[in-house]
Amino acid sequence: LVAATGGGMLAKSSEPADIADALLTLWKDQDRARALGRAGYQRVREQFTLDHMAERVEAVYREAIEGSGGTR
Repeated sequence: LVAATGGGMLAKSSEPADIADALLTLWKDQDRARALGRAGYQRVREQFTLDHMAERVEAVYREAIEGSGGTR
């Protein structure tokens, strides 16, 4: 997901050297770091609006109600 959206870099959390390599790559390439930051910021602005979050919560409740055989 991160790589597909252009909003970050992938590194194995269990591998400190992998994380260090990713950070060093961004340190050396400030343009890429800024581009990744902008892409991540844009994703948050699009995916985490109040309306979008409310729709997602409503969908969870609707699924729970339908799964329990209940009605509104």
